[in-house]
Amino acid sequence: MNKKIKAGMRNIQTTETTLTTKEEGIKPVFSNLILYVLLAIIIAVYAFIRFRMKDVPLERDEGSYAYIGQLLLDGKIPYVDFYEMKLPALYYLYALIVKLTGASASGLHIGMMLICLLTSVLVYYTTKNLFRHEAAIVGALAYSAFSISFYFFGFTAQAEHLVNFQIILAYFFLSRAYLDDKWYWWLLAGLVFSNAVFTKQAGATFALGYLLIMAMAVKKNHDNDYLKNAMQPILYSAIGSMIVVGFWVCLMYAYGVLDEMIFWVMDFPKGYTQLFTWDTRKEIFYDNLSTIFSNYPLLWIIGFVGLIFGIIKSQTRLAAVFAVSLIISAIISVMPGYYFYPHYWLFFSIPIAFVASFGMSMLLDLIKNGKTTVLTIGITIMSVIIIFASDLAKNKKYYFSNKVDKISKNAYGINPFVECKEIAEYLAKKSKKGDELVVMGSEPQINFYTGMRSPTRHFFMGFLTKGRIEEAEWTAEAKKDIETKKPRFFVHVTHPFSWAYVDGVKTDLFDWSIAHAIENYDLVGIADLKNTGTIYAWDDQVNNYPPANPGDMRIFVFERKKQ
Repeated sequence: MNKKIKAGMRNIQTTETTLTTKEEGIKPVFSNLILYVLLAIIIAVYAFIRFRMKDVPLERDEGSYAYIGQLLLDGKIPYVDFYEMKLPALYYLYALIVKLTGASASGLHIGMMLICLLTSVLVYYTTKNLFRHEAAIVGALAYSAFSISFYFFGFTAQAEHLVNFQIILAYFFLSRAYLDDKWYWWLLAGLVFSNAVFTKQAGATFALGYLLIMAMAVKKNHDNDYLKNAMQPILYSAIGSMIVVGFWVCLMYAYGVLDEMIFWVMDFPKGYTQLFTWDTRKEIFYDNLSTIFSNYPLLWIIGFVGLIFGIIKSQTRLAAVFAVSLIISAIISVMPGYYFYPHYWLFFSIPIAFVASFGMSMLLDLIKNGKTTVLTIGITIMSVIIIFASDLAKNKKYYFSNKVDKISKNAYGINPFVECKEIAEYLAKKSKKGDELVVMGSEPQINFYTGMRSPTRHFFMGFLTKGRIEEAEWTAEAKKDIETKKPRFFVHVTHPFSWAYVDGVKTDLFDWSIAHAIENYDLVGIADLKNTGTIYAWDDQVNNYPPANPGDMRIFVFERKKQ
């Protein structure tokens, strides 16, 4: 075939391609611009909503982690100077947030707001790499909406947000390996995912999703020699994981607390997870699961319809299995101990984002397989508008409330989190640098707010009321610390949730606390929690305040008697 004929055929092919683009396609620069504008709007709106909630009073888990962050910044040693049932990465991440954003509820919430917004962006780019790029915007919207859910306390600075961020960052690195198969993406993914597990152990449940993205990448890049070429990603992921494990183990070994860490993250939780049975808690499980599906129906409909088509098509079957695995992983993540606390369910932010994105990708493929057209962009925009508007309309009272204390009360009921903030504000005005504060209860957020340190490492009384054999020793230690160090301020919380006694467990710590306070301190404040609202009495007002009746929930604030 002569050169003129070949050139002519190339011209014809070029003309056909150009015509096809004009008739059916849309230039990537325009489609990307539209999607980036949508992403920016989503991020801006949810940033605005979260920022309005920055002053919601801290609950006790937030307060505990934030206070531990302060102790770390003081140079305290994990598992000796303080303890929790978590691996050490959690403590250092909260210390970093406190260091960067300040020791306040607003600072902590702003720090977590930035993490959640960055996670939404990572969801967009991860799903863009794995599925259709139009569908990625649906995933980002799904994550943004679910991660701030009122039902699952998304407005808080819970550890689940940190774990979700790291898991999705690991998935992002895997999605980059899916595109270009570079060794360093596998290494980075292993590093980050392992650190997610060292932040909260439940993160390990998403390892199945990790392996399935790895399988998708190997199949895409090495379809002819699947098993042989799987060794590289497995090796580099394992190296990344071992680096993180080695770092934390060596750090704890250097502190001389490796045995203590093993006790608190492996031994102690065994008793903690044996307090409830499935039969006594299954209704809570089903209620929460029902809430997840009933409050985001359009996202799940898009996801499940797309999953059906994805499983039918052999080319997308593995991706569909990956999406389903995330739902399974999220369910497993909330199961330990059958507690089913609302914030545990924030792990469902991951599956709802990926399932909705995959479902949207499959539905768009049915319309224009692999092609981005005006029609697919239009359908994406309409879907986003409907989902977005529905979420804003359904949650407008929550999203746009000016009463942050009411958000806390609506979420936590009779828990004294609003009262703890009021008490902290009172104490902050009276205290000076170097003063100590002991809180007899499980409300370490008061220590965090005021900047006053506890005289004892046992600042969370809920760990001393579960009936473990070690509790007698810990209780004696707490008493000795308080009697020896004589903190200036003493707060006694008369509230069942703050002590969290297990049925049948007896300890004299509660009664000792009252007796010790009366003998050594002057009463300077009372927060009286009533169904009609909390009544506060400060300083001279406490002298004429009615005595408590059995069953009353009060917080008593004491100042050490002047010698």
